[in-house]
Amino acid sequence: MTRPKTSLAYTVMEAAIATSTDHARIRDAIKLGDLVAHWVGNKQIIRAEDLDEWIQTLPTERAS
Repeated sequence: MTRPKTSLAYTVMEAAIATSTDHARIRDAIKLGDLVAHWVGNKQIIRAEDLDEWIQTLPTERAS
C-alpha cells in the first residue's frame, strides 16, 4: 500500500518529521493546547490543517 503524497493526518512522530522538530516538541504543543490532536484507538493523530495552523503561530525570527 502506498501512502498519498499529502497526508490528511500525521502521527506525533510523522508530524515531528514533517516539521523538522522532535516528537517532544509536538507533544508539548499538544499538552499546552497549542496543537490539536485526535485519538484513534490508542494513537494520537494530528490533522494536516491543524499542524499547518500551529506552524503559522510559531515565531518568524530567532529568539534572542
